[in-house]
Formats: sequence, structure tokens, C-alpha cells
Amino acid sequence: MIEEAAIDNIPSIIIDPKGDMGNLCLTFPNLKPEDFKPWIDPVDASNRGESIDEAAAATAKLWKNGLSKQHQDPSRIKKLHDVDTTIYTPGSSAGVGINILGNFDAPSEEILDDADTFAALINTTVSSLLALVSVKGDALRSKEFLLLSTIFSHFWRKRESLSLETLIGQIASPPFKKIGVLNLNDFYPQNRRLELAMLFNNVLSSVGFSSWIEGEPLDIQSLLYD
Repeated sequence: MIEEAAIDNIPSIIIDPKGDMGNLCLTFPNLKPEDFKPWIDPVDASNRGESIDEAAAATAKLWKNGLSKQHQDPSRIKKLHDVDTTIYTPGSSAGVGINILGNFDAPSEEILDDADTFAALINTTVSSLLALVSVKGDALRSKEFLLLSTIFSHFWRKRESLSLETLIGQIASPPFKKIGVLNLNDFYPQNRRLELAMLFNNVLSSVGFSSWIEGEPLDIQSLLYD
């Protein structure tokens, strides 16, 4: 089904926890043994009593017979071969990296004008960020949740986007004096805000996490289309 969609120019994003869907990128329109040779496991070939060349020839023959039984001609393999494919590997340099955070772009006017959708977007964003630093956030009881929600609401209503770096600074020194009717420092003292800011700063500066915030932005539209 995935191959058929690709041939028909229908884009797909494939989540691959097992790690075998990358094989879709391996297409050999000519089905020559030398095309398969770089992908032959020499240990497997040796265990079968075959040389690498013999294993490549056997694999090419197997593919030819299998495709013939499925009534797939070489022209369709060529179409699949010509499809643009990219393997993204968040948290790893094995493929193309993905920045899972990127910028927190201000939502569209349509979302800003819809109170329920706007609130849901803020709640999802804040919950994800707090989970990143292992802080349990409750929309009604968590001071961390309410602080971050107020920061996002403040900037997004002004049509201003935020980066993680900017957010860290705003946590330490928010651009407002009150949350609800309470004074900011009474609600969430500065020393507590600095502790929260430090948690996010530790994530940003962590060597182990750096590979998760490098690469192309996690934007579905740009991933699907050039």
C-alpha cells in the first residue's frame, strides 16, 4: 500500500519503531546482481555456503521471480525508484536530524480567534514542555503549568513566536506582574522561577539532548512537500 501511494505521488510519513521500513528506499529497477551486492551480509552468505557474488545473484533472481508473480514490471520499479525518500532519525546522526522543539510559532488567526482551539494548543504545548523536564503539570493546580501558559498566551496573542532560549528568559523574568489576580512573586517566587528556568537550560545545554534539537524543523508541511 505504501509503495502504491508513493508511485501515485501521494506523500507519506512513516513511523518506524522497528527500523525496517528504510528498506523501502532500496529499489533496483534493473534487478542486476551487482545492485544487490553491497547489501549482502557476508556472514549470512557464508553460513549458506555461498560467496557474496553467488548470494547477490540468488537475491536478484528471488526478487525477479517474486515481482513477476505479483505482475510488477520493471517500469513500476523505476517509478518507485524515482520517488524522493528521506530517512529522518530524531536523536541520531544516522540519517537526517529532526529538531523536535524548534520554535514555538504563533498560531494562525483562525486558531487565535477560536478560544477552545487556542486553549487546547497552549495546554498541549505546555504539557509537552513540562514532561521534557519531568515536571508534572496540572492545568488547575500546577504553578509551573500556569506560568508557562500565561507566557505563551501573552506572546501568541501579540502574534509573537518563542524559541526555547527566549522562553527560558521569560520564565526567569516574565513580561507581566500578575497571574490571575495574584502578584507574580506571591504566586510563584523568583527563586522558584529560576529553578524552572534552570531545568530547561539544562536540557538545552545537555550533550545527550543536543541531537534532538538539531536538524530540520518538525513541521509536517515541510516534511511532506519541498
